[in-house]
Amino acid sequence: MDLFPKNRYTRGFSEKRPPMKKTPLLEIATLLAPFGVSSPPSIDVAVEGFQIDSRRVAPGELFFALKGEKEDGHHFLPMVRERGGVGAVVSKEY
Repeated sequence: MDLFPKNRYTRGFSEKRPPMKKTPLLEIATLLAPFGVSSPPSIDVAVEGFQIDSRRVAPGELFFALKGEKEDGHHFLPMVRERGGVGAVVSKEY
């Protein structure tokens, strides 16, 4: 008996998510504004997905730089840019 069957909520990391509709970065920034997220004044790029793991960022994806117990996602921002990430949500202190 599998105690943790894979479904849309418990998908394994190796499985690919279904494609996200391309969403303008400005629209995402507007949705996140109530949480204190601000954006540069001119954003004209479509976001094709998102990641919290910099090693998995693909071209067109938005990276959420989270500070964890062991690692700080802000340290990996150069890697995200190299991998084709279109932007990053960073903490205010960064």
